[in-house]
Amino acid sequence: MGGNYPGPGAAGSSGLAPNVAAGLSYLLGFITGIVFLIIEGRQPVVRFAAMQSILLSVAYILISIVLGVLVGILFAVHLWFLVYPLSAVVRLALFALWLWVMIRAFQGQQVSLPVIGAMAERFSRSA
Repeated sequence: MGGNYPGPGAAGSSGLAPNVAAGLSYLLGFITGIVFLIIEGRQPVVRFAAMQSILLSVAYILISIVLGVLVGILFAVHLWFLVYPLSAVVRLALFALWLWVMIRAFQGQQVSLPVIGAMAERFSRSA
């Protein structure tokens, strides 16, 4: 899924344009994702962005936990330097991905991430 959002005249129940609501749904991760899923649940593009924001946040949290455990285990055997730089690069890449998706949403472009986007599409249709 990809494409442009409806124009500014198609404001939702919050009074925000769809691109603004979609962009704001990424702002604080799953927190704003849940808020906009509840507030703007009738607009498909905002519902998709909110669901993708929630799933991206969950993926970030899970990846952070796994990397933290790996660093902790390797720190115990004095080999933390093997995975710590990788951990930093992965976290930076996830931050850049979050920022890019949020900026594209504010610009009115719908971005569907490879695995998370398909899940968000499926969940947003059933919501």
